[in-house]
Amino acid sequence: MAREINRLSARRVQTISEPGRHADGGGLYLFVEPGGAKRWVMLYHMAGRRREMGLGNTISVPLAKAREAAAEARALIQQRIDPIEARNSTVAPAKAAPTFGEVAEAYMADREAAWRNAVHRRQWRQTLEV
Repeated sequence: MAREINRLSARRVQTISEPGRHADGGGLYLFVEPGGAKRWVMLYHMAGRRREMGLGNTISVPLAKAREAAAEARALIQQRIDPIEARNSTVAPAKAAPTFGEVAEAYMADREAAWRNAVHRRQWRQTLEV
């Protein structure tokens, strides 16, 4: 028996309000939160464990885009590549947040001209030494 794919319609996605997972087929599910929020998830098994990959909410990801993302994930799974790890490896690393010392130095360099004298400048630097 073949799996039924594309069980949901765009209209059904808009009107469904019952909390829980609603299958579209091929591992793609519409997950409706008890509060009414809706999001797309792709469920699959990789290396003996069940994985759940979020694809986005229904406001920013329409049904057609969710189906495309699920098809791409299925193609990766067939190649024995974990889609979550593949997605995480392509995301650019975030810029590291500045340290307290860097922020303090930038602040003092910016405000230094307003301080009355050298003693005042030295006191500011001394209180914020890291």
